[in-house]
Amino acid sequence: MVVDNTMSVEELDVLHRRYVNLSQRFRAAWVFHQFLQSLAKLYFEGLDDRYPAEFQSLYGRLKEISQSLNASQAGGLAGQMDVVERQVGSLSEALLAEDSRVDPSFLRQFFLRFRNHDDKILLQLVRFYLYAHDGETWEADRIDKIDFLLSRMGEETEDGTLSVGLGDRSHLRQVYRNFRSLVGGPPAEPEQLEKRRAMVLDLAREVHEVEDLDGLSEGRMVERYRTLKHSLGRLYFEPDMLLAVVETNLVFKNKVRELYNREERRIFDEYQQIFDLERRVSTDRALDVDLGRLREEIERFENHLQHDDLRLDDLAHIRKRVRALIPRLNEAQPGHDLDAVALDPFPAAEGSEDETLSPAAVASTPASAVGGGASGAPLVEEHFGRLIAALDGTTLGAPPKAVSLTPDVFQYGLEPREVIAYRSLLQSDQLDKPAGDWDGEVERFLLEAAALRVRMGEEMETLRELLDDTFADGSEAVFGAARDSLRLADSFLGRFENVTRQLVLDGRGDEARSLQVLRVRLMGDYSALWLLVYKQGG
Repeated sequence: MVVDNTMSVEELDVLHRRYVNLSQRFRAAWVFHQFLQSLAKLYFEGLDDRYPAEFQSLYGRLKEISQSLNASQAGGLAGQMDVVERQVGSLSEALLAEDSRVDPSFLRQFFLRFRNHDDKILLQLVRFYLYAHDGETWEADRIDKIDFLLSRMGEETEDGTLSVGLGDRSHLRQVYRNFRSLVGGPPAEPEQLEKRRAMVLDLAREVHEVEDLDGLSEGRMVERYRTLKHSLGRLYFEPDMLLAVVETNLVFKNKVRELYNREERRIFDEYQQIFDLERRVSTDRALDVDLGRLREEIERFENHLQHDDLRLDDLAHIRKRVRALIPRLNEAQPGHDLDAVALDPFPAAEGSEDETLSPAAVASTPASAVGGGASGAPLVEEHFGRLIAALDGTTLGAPPKAVSLTPDVFQYGLEPREVIAYRSLLQSDQLDKPAGDWDGEVERFLLEAAALRVRMGEEMETLRELLDDTFADGSEAVFGAARDSLRLADSFLGRFENVTRQLVLDGRGDEARSLQVLRVRLMGDYSALWLLVYKQGG
């Protein structure tokens, strides 16, 4: 007897939709696995090495199924899909278990470290969490991770500002509808949804009206908002709620950045005063203990700055401790007018007649007053100006490494030595004019080399997109611009050699080593760009 395995159009359509769903789940799991591999190299060890083989096996099964979907006889496909579905589910559970080892802060640090991410990757990571989730409740850490990913997907830099705003609402709403379909379950009750959504928006308005970091901290707004999001459950994934949540996330981000930038100079100046006063007085045991605690808090604070993970509590503790210590240190040095020192921790040298700006005066000088043109290298003038604008808002009393890790400067990948170069030119009034001596020319050259690295980094990103999407024959304008950058980089590398050689001859070996670090960084970007232009681009 012959069995007729011919399937109807409707049955094939059901199988096709099921295959598409399986393929999407597989792809999301694969991207998530790749993400975990990259994360493990930085933050934890011991990621199971069996996953690549399992993914390869699943890919082969899915490929076999896809080749049979349009056949007139496909009776065995449902059973094959059952097997693949179980395997994908098992693999996803294992990956979720690995994910439990990943603190939300690791995820944030990873994407802040690699800023040039593709939104499609973020989309797949969120999809994985939604596909793999099973049950009514959501773990707080998992919501925090999804929340961060959604904020990165939804943000859009506002022209001419450092603020971020919500991207295309209609596009985001469609994306969120897709997410909601993956969550499943009955639709939300309109009244309940609107009530909780109003709570989110009310908090956004409250944050928007905050005038200082103390108000943000004392109002416990960050903690209250996290608690609110954790309590939403499935409501969190309703499209209208997600739009409100992401927009409120960006309100928080902009407000913290605004208030921190406003306070940063004063914060660093205040604790620099402490260290300046400490050198001038004899301290007792109690004062020594309190100074030690302050150093620990500052170290913790700067570590968080390094990871763009500003903690308002740390900031509040530092400010409170500094304000208590300054009067005690003033009192510990009788016979000296320490009040004047406290007002200006960077007094001008004796005999100075203000021919050059002291650091304290420079600290309040706007960018437009000190210029920003790169007279020595017109090719990087725009990028040089951007570096100067970022550095112009920093505090001269802060350690160079701490400055290099502040959000506005960190994005340019500056080394502490380059921060020192900026300060040297600024304080000698040579930032907007040709340097007047050999050392001044070296400082300007270091900043121009940093600007060239920024330019080459942007060109590499553009070239990679071009080479991924189209056939590039080298005639594109970006290839010509990149070749100009390579020629300038080649000359800069030669100049680094000359400068470091002269420093060694002058007995300044430590300085020569610090410049060698900058040369190696430039060489790395030069090599990467060269390969894109001449090997791949032709």
